[in-house]
Amino acid sequence: EIIGLTRVVHAKTVDEPRFKVRVHVEGVVGATEFFQSFNEAREEVAKTRQERKRQRVNQAIVDPVQFARRKQARNLKKRDARKRKVQTYKGNAPGKIKRARSEDE
Repeated sequence: EIIGLTRVVHAKTVDEPRFKVRVHVEGVVGATEFFQSFNEAREEVAKTRQERKRQRVNQAIVDPVQFARRKQARNLKKRDARKRKVQTYKGNAPGKIKRARSEDE
């Protein structure tokens, strides 16, 4: 699979197994052929991302209700993630506990 090349090429250090794979493949097929295939794969990935982005924009226009639901769900996930992050910092430390509001207030 050519698209797997994009991850192999972006190996940061020599210790990573990806780097060793890249060096081996590059040695077998040649640097020119390797990077030509890599560029093709990168263009295909970019094209796929652009298509997904275009679909999201079109969905906002065609079906705004569905788009709003997705946006709301995404924001709920973000809020929950922030709450979890705060909990990890707080831990079980004692502190001020907020009262639940009653409907009378």
